[in-house]
Amino acid sequence: MSDMKGVYVFVCCTTETQEFANKLFDALKRRNVRVFTSEKSVLWGDHIADKTETAIRECTHGIVLVSKGFLENDANNSAVLSGRTVASTLREKARDKNQQHPFRLLLLLMPGVVESDVKHVCPLLAAFKTEPAPEKDT
Repeated sequence: MSDMKGVYVFVCCTTETQEFANKLFDALKRRNVRVFTSEKSVLWGDHIADKTETAIRECTHGIVLVSKGFLENDANNSAVLSGRTVASTLREKARDKNQQHPFRLLLLLMPGVVESDVKHVCPLLAAFKTEPAPEKDT
């Protein structure tokens, strides 16, 4: 197994991909990777915005779980809008050439989403590497 010291992964998800995010969290933790998901990393009484902002600032890798819901253009869906805001912040971090260590961003396409969907709805995110999510458990 490669050395995971110093790796900190931020997983950006919406409610619809939370179950997959939790499995990804558990799989990464088993490999001694520091990982952030809002459901597993924010404790009762924590301020979610502060914890999220700190995690984004400190993370070395970002994984955005791109689902159909994530791509919907629904102004009333605060989870989708929050996910897009976080994804945009991760994108800006990935483009920042002044960072001490290179930041890597991966868009993980959930079942039913193809790369052209991302290009059509979120063209700025589409410039980053995309991978299809595994169909079976992680």
